[in-house]
Amino acid sequence: MGLRAVVLMLAAGCVTARWEQFDGSFDPKQAAKDPVIFDGAGLPPEYRIVGVIEVLHANTTAPQTIVDKARREGRDLGCELIARERLAPREGDDVEVEVIIGGPPGGLAGQSDEANRARFVCAVRQ
Repeated sequence: MGLRAVVLMLAAGCVTARWEQFDGSFDPKQAAKDPVIFDGAGLPPEYRIVGVIEVLHANTTAPQTIVDKARREGRDLGCELIARERLAPREGDDVEVEVIIGGPPGGLAGQSDEANRARFVCAVRQ
């Protein structure tokens, strides 16, 4: 998708998502239930990060709409958990991922107005 298409899409108020897979052994398949939205200081040890869902949206998109899109994408991919904050890597992890979602009523915490995107870690049980 070209930059112009993204700009037009965002101007129209659409919310879309992209998937970036980190773990080649992960086989994306639709899950039976929505992933858990994790809101903690670090990824629980029973989970491993398999990729990132990046949600593209307009500046005016409500934070809950962004979270809902990530949740639907996570379910379609088979994520068991999507993380809600910056995670420091655990020992043995070779990836550090910054995840940004809903924050204060004024908008997304830490989000750049020009970026118009939020990132969600997708994790599955080890």
